[in-house]
Amino acid sequence: MDKIFIEGIAHGGMGIGKINGKITFVHNALPNEIVYAEIIEDKKDFSIAKAINFEKTSKHRVEPKCEYYEKCGGCDFQHIAYDYQLKLKADILRSIFKRISKIDINDIKVVESKDIFHYRRRVKFQCAGKRWGLFQKKSKNPVVIEHCKIADKAINEFISGDDCIKKEIVLSDDNVVNKKESVLNLSDVVDNLYLIYEYGSFVQVNRDINIKMVKTVVDSIRQKNVNRVFDFFGGIGNFSIPLAAYGINVVSFDSNKGAVKSFNRNAKRLKLANIAKSIRKNLTKPFDIDIKPPDCVILDPPRAGAKKVVEYIDRNKPEYVLYVSCEPSTLARDLITLKDSYIIEKVTLFDMFPQTHHFETLVELKFDQNKNGSLY
Repeated sequence: MDKIFIEGIAHGGMGIGKINGKITFVHNALPNEIVYAEIIEDKKDFSIAKAINFEKTSKHRVEPKCEYYEKCGGCDFQHIAYDYQLKLKADILRSIFKRISKIDINDIKVVESKDIFHYRRRVKFQCAGKRWGLFQKKSKNPVVIEHCKIADKAINEFISGDDCIKKEIVLSDDNVVNKKESVLNLSDVVDNLYLIYEYGSFVQVNRDINIKMVKTVVDSIRQKNVNRVFDFFGGIGNFSIPLAAYGINVVSFDSNKGAVKSFNRNAKRLKLANIAKSIRKNLTKPFDIDIKPPDCVILDPPRAGAKKVVEYIDRNKPEYVLYVSCEPSTLARDLITLKDSYIIEKVTLFDMFPQTHHFETLVELKFDQNKNGSLY
């Protein structure tokens, strides 16, 4: 074992230190801790180690509530007090922006989750025979679990009474799991607004944070007085339908057939089809759109980012861009393309995934033709 001082934290939740001058990432280690670690992977430029014993522990370290925490790969921040989780996530975001896109971000608004346990309304389980499980850390082998501390209580009730047959469990807002059609309640953004969507369509896992995120996007765009919006990776209409309800013309693009169908059905049901529609399009390959470019673009891509959409933005230069991301490294990469034309007006970190190192980021950008290559 090697003794190591933990200098900081990396994206992925591991502590960062050095062993014999070599960068080492340490599982289950926090900044300012002194640990005795065992190297489990030794690569050319860095090592990965596991904390075995502690000479000095952080005042922010807490006892994990989950009995499966040391084995299950679902959570990696349960050993950290929640307020410090939020600080670390903001530090991670700043570090990634600085390292990848050479952008210094000082002011990050952090939006915390109302619930830090039992918040997930969508969970993808693994079947271990007929029993429910989740993947072990760094493994494709499932750990059998009886109760998940971050899954909604209705999902836990479901797995306690049924064999593992369907791996993914989705909870509708009426507390019914795996319905053929589910409901997304956005009435906190627009009165009496409910979206109906087909099972299998993407919905954010944390209802409270999703509402806060949608409201932030909608309020921001309404204040900008734009007339036309393109919503890339628009899904079932999480952002677009509320915008249309306020009279803003929206065109959504998504590759998922079911999501596009759900979007257009909702637009028709809500009598918004004249100003809101969804078009099926593969956004991972080079594309153009035979429609007049909009005043504002929203994009909410998967972890791989939105390289081709950003290229479209760079060609057409809409006045405003609101980029929602679940993966800060690809977000930072994509912002490199926009550095010469846009300024960052605001950065918000939404804690969509408490007890894990993951989070959502909203970057609000404004076109500036006088820019000289710096986002700040």
